[in-house]
Amino acid sequence: MTTDPVDSTFSLAAGEVRSRGLDLNVVGNLTPEWRMMGSYAYVDAEVTKDNTLRSGTRLMNIPEQTFSLLNVYEFQEGTLRGLGLGGGGRYVDQRAGRTANVAFSMDSYTVFDLLAYYKVNQHVKLNLDLKNVFDTEYEEGAFGNVYAYPGAPRTVQVGIAYTL
Repeated sequence: MTTDPVDSTFSLAAGEVRSRGLDLNVVGNLTPEWRMMGSYAYVDAEVTKDNTLRSGTRLMNIPEQTFSLLNVYEFQEGTLRGLGLGGGGRYVDQRAGRTANVAFSMDSYTVFDLLAYYKVNQHVKLNLDLKNVFDTEYEEGAFGNVYAYPGAPRTVQVGIAYTL
């Protein structure tokens, strides 16, 4: 999608685009208690042919690189059995906020999260998450050249899951 050159509150489909990249995910248990998940993505997404946009213009809201890592430790024995603690972070590269020839970009950002859960029994799990621990201000995405919308501030999330 690209901003309509006649009315910036509308979007039009870009002519021809190409998206190539690499997506790598690694998940593993380092010990029976400690598991780690990581991912990396590289995306080269650009306009290849269009009546308005120059060839090579990056597509809106698509970062070139993203990276995330999550560590979780779950106690297997003793009085803390069933308690899980973890933390992780994600990095999102800068992104084009508009695909027109006069573009703006949204800065890259890194956000860190913490999590805790407790398995009450084989069916019930309680969780507490603290997202965006450092209350980082960042732009999540953009809508044409009209506005960029902010990412979520520090957020506390509480939940309960029941598994049959």
